[in-house]
Amino acid sequence: MNLGLPILAFDCVYNRATTEDKALYWKTSDDIVRAIIEEKAFSKEKARFEEVSRAMKEAGKRLYSWKTIAELYNNLY
Repeated sequence: MNLGLPILAFDCVYNRATTEDKALYWKTSDDIVRAIIEEKAFSKEKARFEEVSRAMKEAGKRLYSWKTIAELYNNLY
């Protein structure tokens, strides 16, 4: 997430929660192939990939920084 790349994740509750429901989700291998081909072929999809990339980088910095993780662990004890 912190690399600012689009995330293509299997469509399940855990992945949707950890990506704040902002990644690109797939259920079959055909879904992944379609997403990649569309991203390369259509500027509309390219913009969507860029939007997902920005959202994932922001979420990664906010949710999964060492500072945030350490604070969460400290709050447990």
